[in-house]
Amino acid sequence: MSDTTKATPPREETARDTSKKRFKLPDIYIILGTFILVMAALTYVIPAGEYERQLVETAKGVQNLVVSGTYKEIEPHPAGWLEIITAIPYGFEKASGVIILTFLVGACMGLLKRCGIIDLGIQKLSGAVGGATTSSPPC
Repeated sequence: MSDTTKATPPREETARDTSKKRFKLPDIYIILGTFILVMAALTYVIPAGEYERQLVETAKGVQNLVVSGTYKEIEPHPAGWLEIITAIPYGFEKASGVIILTFLVGACMGLLKRCGIIDLGIQKLSGAVGGATTSSPPC
């Protein structure tokens, strides 16, 4: 008697072992908060100092340059709790132009993607290179 059905050997587990925990990147606010706290702690460790500066006429216009060999230590002013707490809003205020530009570029890219213009450009490029067909955007 011939057996038409073959017995399949038991499959070995090929998927990742779920008992191992993978590293998960912390939330961006945790990273930012940790970075601020570490930098604030370094203001207590690293000695404070400054260089003398001098206005110099260069090819790029007048620049405020550091004078070599004029470093001197000054009285330290370590970061207090108020500076630590207000670091994020102050940073937003100083970088508001970059933040707004990032939001606008992201919104424009999202609009172009939603209209299908990016996909159409890729199709036209691949058609020019490889002979694929193209279509018009849906919006």
